[in-house]
Amino acid sequence: MERETREQWELGVCFRHPGKGRVPTIHVRTIRPAAGGLLGLRACRDCAKAIRKADRSSPARAGRSRRSVA
Repeated sequence: MERETREQWELGVCFRHPGKGRVPTIHVRTIRPAAGGLLGLRACRDCAKAIRKADRSSPARAGRSRRSVA
C-alpha cells in the first residue's frame, strides 16, 4: 500500500464495509475483474491499518526480513 498523505484520503466506499456508506477512504489496490476493466479498491481507516499491519507481519511469518520481499 502506498504511503499515506492527507491528499490521498477522500470520501468513498470501503471494499470490506460497504454498509458504512461513504466514509474517508484511501486507495489500496487496483484489480482487473473477470468482467474486464479496472476496479480501484478503497479502504476505510480501520481497514487500511489492518492491511498495513498484515503487510508488515507477512515477511516475519515467512522468516524473511521486509527488505528481502520482492
